[in-house]
Amino acid sequence: MRHRLLMLLPACASLALAESPAPVVPDVTAPAPAAAPVKPSVKQIDETKFQIGGVIFDRVSREIRFPAKVQNPEYPIEYLIVLAHGNAHESLLLTAISPTDLNLALTLLRYQASPEVHPQLDASGHPSDIFPEEKAELKPAACIGIAMEWSQDGKMQHRTVNETLQIVENGKTMPAGPWVFSGSDFVDGKFTPEGSGNIATVNMPGNTLIYYPGEGHDGETTWKPLAKCLPPQGTEVSVIITPYQKLNPLPKP
Repeated sequence: MRHRLLMLLPACASLALAESPAPVVPDVTAPAPAAAPVKPSVKQIDETKFQIGGVIFDRVSREIRFPAKVQNPEYPIEYLIVLAHGNAHESLLLTAISPTDLNLALTLLRYQASPEVHPQLDASGHPSDIFPEEKAELKPAACIGIAMEWSQDGKMQHRTVNETLQIVENGKTMPAGPWVFSGSDFVDGKFTPEGSGNIATVNMPGNTLIYYPGEGHDGETTWKPLAKCLPPQGTEVSVIITPYQKLNPLPKP
């Protein structure tokens, strides 16, 4: 049917011109139609690996990788991963990937968002003071491990991000434990992390995809980088997200 319509277009145009010899002047004052949103394009790399923008993921191992640079600020941090327009001065890692692409990769790999930390939207589409009911069965499927790899002195280095952070007060390393994929929401038609520029936080979230649920997550000055476990400022690293293996009960945010 569509093919037939396309074939009729030239004839319809000719008929219109014959009936209306005077040219129709377009109304330049009329607002241009809104551009349709661009859907992320998934490209297959090999039998198991796929890529969305700067995010590469494996459908079998459920591993996700994307590039970032080490910020390594000396002062306490509130975020783990951000974009340039996010809270970069308070984050360990800086990346240029799209949060939408990362969210899609997590979803395609069957990670289940545990959204109880994101307020429900009110009738106007803005955050309210009501939060979704926590569903304990979602937590194991929302638990992820985050690590990073980099090359230093000709050797590949690998550390979990927990090993690179320490408590400001006593210098203790962040305990081994999962991070949580919490998903996010749309406000005024925009995916919140795209606007905020913040992807993962070590504090209570509100505009991020990922948060740390362990002890100290509710303090703004709890964590700082552990310099001896990190490469120099500006070093390029690969951030690696994997399913968290030790599905222990998580403290409630």
